[in-house]
Amino acid sequence: MDDRDLPFGRIGPYRLEARLGRGGMGEVFLARDERLGRRVAIKRVRWGPGIPASTLERLRREARATARLNHPAIVQVYDLIPDGEGDAMVMEYVLGRSLDTLVGDPSLTAAGAVRLAGEVAAGLAHAHSAGFVHRDLKGENVMVSGAGHAKILDFGLAKPVLPGIEDSLTVDGAVIGTYRSMSPEQAGGDEVDGRSDLFSLGVLLYEMLSGRTPFHAANPLATIKRVLTENPEPLANLRPDLPPGLLALIDRLLAKNREERPQSAEEVALSLAEMAELPGLGQGTLSHPDGPADGLTEPTLDLRHPGPHAFASSRAPAPELPASLLRPRALLPALLPLVALAATFFVLLKPIVPAPLAFSTDADKEYEAVKRLMEEGRTPPEAELKQLDDILQRSPHHIPALLAAAEVALSLYEPQHKASYLDEAGEHVRQVEIDAPEDNRALGAQFKLALARGRGAEAKKILDRFEDAMPGDALLPELKARLAESGNDLKKARAYWLAAVERDSSWMNLFYLAKLEARIGRHADARQHLRMLLERSRDNSWGLGTLADLELTYGDPEIAAGLYQKLLVLPAAPAALWTNLGVSRFLSGHYEQAIEAYNHNLEKDSLNPVLLLDWADAESALGRPEAQGHYYQALQRLRESKQPTGFAAEKRMFEAQCLAHLDQRREAVELAKSTVEGNPHQPGIAYQASLVYALSGRRTDALRSAREALNQGYSLSWFRIPAFDSLKSDPEFQSHLKAKSLP
Repeated sequence: MDDRDLPFGRIGPYRLEARLGRGGMGEVFLARDERLGRRVAIKRVRWGPGIPASTLERLRREARATARLNHPAIVQVYDLIPDGEGDAMVMEYVLGRSLDTLVGDPSLTAAGAVRLAGEVAAGLAHAHSAGFVHRDLKGENVMVSGAGHAKILDFGLAKPVLPGIEDSLTVDGAVIGTYRSMSPEQAGGDEVDGRSDLFSLGVLLYEMLSGRTPFHAANPLATIKRVLTENPEPLANLRPDLPPGLLALIDRLLAKNREERPQSAEEVALSLAEMAELPGLGQGTLSHPDGPADGLTEPTLDLRHPGPHAFASSRAPAPELPASLLRPRALLPALLPLVALAATFFVLLKPIVPAPLAFSTDADKEYEAVKRLMEEGRTPPEAELKQLDDILQRSPHHIPALLAAAEVALSLYEPQHKASYLDEAGEHVRQVEIDAPEDNRALGAQFKLALARGRGAEAKKILDRFEDAMPGDALLPELKARLAESGNDLKKARAYWLAAVERDSSWMNLFYLAKLEARIGRHADARQHLRMLLERSRDNSWGLGTLADLELTYGDPEIAAGLYQKLLVLPAAPAALWTNLGVSRFLSGHYEQAIEAYNHNLEKDSLNPVLLLDWADAESALGRPEAQGHYYQALQRLRESKQPTGFAAEKRMFEAQCLAHLDQRREAVELAKSTVEGNPHQPGIAYQASLVYALSGRRTDALRSAREALNQGYSLSWFRIPAFDSLKSDPEFQSHLKAKSLP
């Protein structure tokens, strides 16, 4: 089959879209299941005189067996069908890259390696419990999805059907597996059990953490000899920074005698989950090229309230936008990053090259209606994405709708890091590449997708291609600004955003310019550009929300409260805005009204510890004794919950504030100090520390932290709440406040 014929070819009910790989015995395709509207991967093993019947039978038997496995860390098998040229196994399509391509990559941190290995171990535990041993576990057989999660491929299957990888031996009666990663018993031709897979997992962990394979030699026989008789160089020599417990676990996994290894994959998965929490491994996140992963495989307490106009966390280093400034403690938690929620989508909708496919008139009309809503900026992106997805269900090749849906999905991915959004954006971009390969609009979408996945070098290459194809295009300043911003060259980024606004003073360009200006401390400029935005697009939710957040952090909470109230009357206003309104009322001294606003969310989320903390602060300000009970409830909930990755510092500071309010001052101060030491120069952490110290009677520490927070942008209103009553008559504290108030 010729590649150019692929879009019109089929295997059974599956329409072929692209060839992903080809080998001596078979090939792998990307295809679409038109019955269920999803993409699949199809591996086909050809019939022919060079293929033993036993090989085909093994494929059929093992595909049927693997289809019974159902685990998040195992690629699902959907179907097994003959198509006239061979047997074809239909599998889940994973948009990502194989784990072996990350070995030696500096972006793969020790924490990321441990987390991925833990996910692989959990998948192996599921397979072993069902009676299956993988026998060929290696980096090439583990995919890392767009969200950075592990997916094990090819349980028990021979590998020559896939191109570009080390051959696996699959002849009956011979060794099965890959030399460098097989266990000693497997290399010796003995019977294997689940502990053989654990040896291979040890090899994989060693490779991820050292960048080298432990047993590889010049030829297969020498490699097998090393597996059977030689110990690898101790990982401790290569990575002395790793925790001793992790090094000991890897040594046990690589034991020649299977009786000396851990006896189950479940045991290893549990051990690795504990290792991932060790301080020496940081926060356990994988800086993955396909997108940051949260490292969580189960629902966890989210300390961020969902919503498009919320403050972000100290995840962004100071001096970054209000995003880096946390609410005064128990006030508002770290919320979704301001940087991510802009309507990036339809800057790419300007016609550059006519789409080559014809669409129905109804689809065009529906798309234009959605586009008008996006241009107004008054509807939440979730609603817009749903409308675009509805259009694509009926017209799956509508290029403008595909591009818009990709952009909206990316805008939703940035703050929430939900893998589904990144995967959806990738699917839409790939569909545009297939349907309209000459359409230059796809380059803009590819660029933003590469940035979202953390692939700066790839994004730069795409930008160069775009500039070559469309020199002088109005979109170029925006794309260059995004690239500069991703590289933390904020001065250059602002210059490009100013150029973008000069060429096109759309509300989107004004929004991004103002967002960046807030991030670098140019608050007056940010206000000016946000007001220009609102003059052009009245009641624009992005402009109103950003200006409200700017006023709340750096300006007047009374103005912020008015803006939040205006937002709350817009269609589909997110519930988080009630919390923001409560914070602004609290800072303004309207404690009863703050409680009224908090109650809107507490009715639906009564166990959220940060909401309980907000509520308790307002009750405490009113002198109500029940505040102590709510501080205690908040503390218990915080200690019971597992924080989302990247929010450990905030969670610790929330706990410290609860402890301070409950008069457990020594513990509160120790927790605050250790958190500050681990997160220096973060204004949000500095502010919360000043609050804890003030409540705990630590005057000197409180003044030092308050000065740091004030110098990095916190407005005076944050220091006029009751938590700072002990410092109100302090001359030095008043001096700091007076210095802040001077022009």
